[in-house]
Amino acid sequence: MDKIKRSRVEKSTSDSYALSPQQIAFSQLYTKAREEIPLHLVNTTALNAAATPPYAALEVGLAKMTDDVSLGSRLTAVGLGYAGIAWLYSKGRDFSRRVLQITDNSKERIQAIHDAIYTAAFNGVACFPLYLWMGADSKQATIGSLIGAAVSVPLGPVLGYAVDAAGELTGIRPNHRISHSFDSLAETLEKRNISKPPLHYLANKSRRVGEFVSELRPRSKKTLAALLLAGSIAATAGVYALTSDENSQVIETPQSK
Repeated sequence: MDKIKRSRVEKSTSDSYALSPQQIAFSQLYTKAREEIPLHLVNTTALNAAATPPYAALEVGLAKMTDDVSLGSRLTAVGLGYAGIAWLYSKGRDFSRRVLQITDNSKERIQAIHDAIYTAAFNGVACFPLYLWMGADSKQATIGSLIGAAVSVPLGPVLGYAVDAAGELTGIRPNHRISHSFDSLAETLEKRNISKPPLHYLANKSRRVGEFVSELRPRSKKTLAALLLAGSIAATAGVYALTSDENSQVIETPQSK
């Protein structure tokens, strides 16, 4: 009898600690959010840091936008990135790499080509509804999307590298993209002509930089990531400082006689 009573007590105790399906689903959602939100913030910051300076230069240099208009567009892009556009970009890139079996150890040329094509395709599709939402007609949205896709071809490898490097430096997604890229650069220099002193010197330095970064402590890597982010902000500020007078419009009002 005592054994039966004891087994009933243990069963009732275990039942009291059993989770309902709703609690299990919420727990899984909470765990997923704890993983995805920091990753989204890191990826978005990396994308903004890599994209903002060149886009600012294009807007004020080629498009002849005023600094205020360009800054407004950059801030809008940053906000949309954190709102979810950067998350879609990163998840789509991860999916595309899995389908094509591209890893961090794949040849840098392959990774760069993939990021160029993927970024052009993504921006070509994503820019069209954004331009319509911002008030452009269908013709303007089409032209803007094509321009965005064309600009994304050279910028895509930079964005992809920035995402991978940020994951490595912050520890949010450990990988060896930085050291692998410097090793690949060294191999390329060695294949050209190792007998030439400048190439031999650059190849050795490239390998050392990769080894140096990979051997940094986690805190030092995060410090390096913060310095790179500060460099992006400084570069963007420099673009606007250099063009502050070029695109300004002087409005003359007729003086009353």
